[in-house]
Amino acid sequence: MGDNAQRFIDAIEDAFGGVQLGDGISLREAIVLDRYGTDEERHRARLQDELGDWRRIPDETIASYSASLAFLDPKGMRFHLPAFMRFALRHYQRSDSASIDYTIYLLDCAPGSGAEAVDFVFEKATGEQRALLGKALETQEPQQALKAKFDSLHADRAEKFSLLTEAQRDAVRGFLEFMAFEAAGHVDDRVARRALERVWRKRHKSSQPGAPPLNSGAATPLGNSGGT
Repeated sequence: MGDNAQRFIDAIEDAFGGVQLGDGISLREAIVLDRYGTDEERHRARLQDELGDWRRIPDETIASYSASLAFLDPKGMRFHLPAFMRFALRHYQRSDSASIDYTIYLLDCAPGSGAEAVDFVFEKATGEQRALLGKALETQEPQQALKAKFDSLHADRAEKFSLLTEAQRDAVRGFLEFMAFEAAGHVDDRVARRALERVWRKRHKSSQPGAPPLNSGAATPLGNSGGT
């Protein structure tokens, strides 16, 4: 790990220092939620997790729980995101953990990002494949239905970052800049650049996560919702 990566790690630790999980969802608890586990199972899973200081979460745990990110609430995201970003900065050159790219994908929450993937799939789909997908979705317009679903998912994902302060958003921007340009070739730098440009680079304090900037039809930067 080079000195420049350490500089971004220091920025993350400064911005997220002192953040605790509180009653947010923990990593192992998130997996239980995904599996529709019981309250007792959630409690047992939570007892195994770090709840007070995200810097104490072992790298081995971060590497193994990429799927948990999809099921965190805003408090859980604010607590775990810095740990995942720090892991990516430390290990992007040599780790094959899905946690590195998945952290980047999670931050790409601009409306319409998923719709581009839908267009790509449908461009190559046969008429029979389109018909089967439409039947599965119970709609005559499967392409539009999938786009609507993706837009809903992106809005839900953006809401998970609603507790981040502007200093914490700055740390996220720095992380994405590193992934987009300095870690290119080791990570999905294309998605990192897209997330940076469409979501995180600009500041619109008047905007809410998932809402378009005032007087603009452009993709949505996340606003400053405040909170610690």
